Amino acid sequence: MTNPVSNSKTARKQYTPEFRDEALKLAERIAVAADARELSPEQFENENLA
Repeated sequence: MTNPVSNSKTARKQYTPEFRDEALKLAERIAVAADARELSPEQFENENLA
């Protein structure tokens, strides 16, 4: 999954493309869930009436 890179003073981890893709998918799901929690039922009702 990760490999340290030794070409700098502080070793940095290098992630595989698959790992990065999964991390982005997870971040997107978390953001959508957070947005949904922020919306109140009143906002849904007002949007449906418009």
